[in-house]
Amino acid sequence: MSLQQLYASFDKCPNTVHEPHSLTGKADRDFGSTAKRLEHLSRIIQYNHKDLAHSTMWDSVSSNIRAWNDMLPVACTRDELASNIETNHMCQPDYHTEIINVSSSIDEVHGRATVFLHLMVLGLSCGHTREAIASFHWERRQGQWLCIKLVAFRGPAGFS
Repeated sequence: MSLQQLYASFDKCPNTVHEPHSLTGKADRDFGSTAKRLEHLSRIIQYNHKDLAHSTMWDSVSSNIRAWNDMLPVACTRDELASNIETNHMCQPDYHTEIINVSSSIDEVHGRATVFLHLMVLGLSCGHTREAIASFHWERRQGQWLCIKLVAFRGPAGFS
């Protein structure tokens, strides 16, 4: 099963990520800058999720985001996501992540993108560290890229 098939199985949302198109000329330059921008915004969301007042982060998150994490309840709104994050950090105040690798798939034609973050998760209440994968699904709405879906799950290394 591919990662896209796995993500699609999490819910029945119409937020399907299309395969990227082969682009040439000016579109290639746009593709590169879009990938860099969305990768940067995904890093901001990942690193600043403890700072719920971080305006750049919330400006880039759709008000009706769908967020799924194997440790938290499913969130169907930005407010639910913020509440889940706050609760998680109250239970695990030392929780934080380090980004190991970033990759992205951009579809400029349909205004869809996915940014994948390979993470090391530290500060868990059990004292362990583990790897995780987070995928940030983006959609261009009225010229602005918004994170519409966030899926995070345990990565290949499990607990150590």
